[in-house]
Amino acid sequence: MPGNKLYRISRLSDDLKRFWYWGTIGSLKYHMALTDKYLVEAKTLFEYKQYPYAIDALGRSDKHFLDVIQARRRVKSENKEISSLRELAQSQQDGHVTVLMNLMRNLPKEYLWQPEKESSQLFNIEKIFSRSIETRNNTN
Repeated sequence: MPGNKLYRISRLSDDLKRFWYWGTIGSLKYHMALTDKYLVEAKTLFEYKQYPYAIDALGRSDKHFLDVIQARRRVKSENKEISSLRELAQSQQDGHVTVLMNLMRNLPKEYLWQPEKESSQLFNIEKIFSRSIETRNNTN
């Protein structure tokens, strides 16, 4: 989690793993793993009311989810058989929407973040979650 000394190393490791997962199927698996990882991170941070970090993690999860969609399209265009991965990706998508809907019900619609030595920031949490859910529902 952010704030831990090893967090930057973990993020760097995630970026470097991209080179290990080459090819369309490897790329698909890589992005599926990271979209899950960052959604779990965001969920945990939202539960601890660390909204700026949580919103950042949710954004990274959204980005990797869009990469999953692109990787699925590439695999489909190459006519590769990945029915088991397709089912896994669909269940992942459904699970993400469920988690996001449950979180959205338990969080305020807006939140004013007031750090000690910086200016305050208003987060429209409902809009952020709506965008993430829309991203996961529009996979075509």
